[in-house]
Amino acid sequence: MSIRIREALPADAASVFEVAVAVRMPPSMDSGRAGRGFLVDVSLEHYRHFIDNDHVLLLEEGNAGRTLGFSVILGPETMAETGIRRQAERIVRSDAPKGDTAPAGSAIPVSAESLDGLDPRACAYWEQLAVLPDCAGGPYPVYLAFASLERAFCRYEHLFGAVASYPVGNLAPLRLLECAGWRKVGSIETDYPAHGSIRYDVYHLSRSQFEGRLQEPLLAGLRKRLRARGLLP
Repeated sequence: MSIRIREALPADAASVFEVAVAVRMPPSMDSGRAGRGFLVDVSLEHYRHFIDNDHVLLLEEGNAGRTLGFSVILGPETMAETGIRRQAERIVRSDAPKGDTAPAGSAIPVSAESLDGLDPRACAYWEQLAVLPDCAGGPYPVYLAFASLERAFCRYEHLFGAVASYPVGNLAPLRLLECAGWRKVGSIETDYPAHGSIRYDVYHLSRSQFEGRLQEPLLAGLRKRLRARGLLP
């Protein structure tokens, strides 16, 4: 199947939302169970806002134009608006209560001294990556994720991301995080009226760390293949 990766346009918001709905995990999943997909609902208006103000990439079937997946990276302004920046700063400063649990919205710090004093303007947050279930088992999620990293590090020095770990663990991004060099810097817990408390493991990747991994055969080969297919800028 021929594919392409491009920047999303305002007219793409509905198709992006349809993919998000397709990968939604049922809220009734058992505690501690592993899954792949979204736990928390995001509205069509959210995606319109992301496309207008942040960085949304679209994975689509080249001939039919069908949307197969998308990636959302939030810039500094949206990070500040949503409180993500404040949560990341708490983790970096390691000033939250220590322990295995924490109140909703607080951080469980892990050693992250090297992240102290980051310039907010140099930081972005990887909000979402989603691919339709019938395409998720192939290479397309990796292609989309790698293209997202390449574009993000053209603008920013640091990326943060969060992966649900409890009550349901999201397994889909873990292998990618490991290969690209992300490291866990803490955890946050947030209460949602419809879902209860959800814990997220927070990861960080710097441009320099990513560039170092690009010198290794696995990512160097992936970059070469994507460039040959015209999937990178």
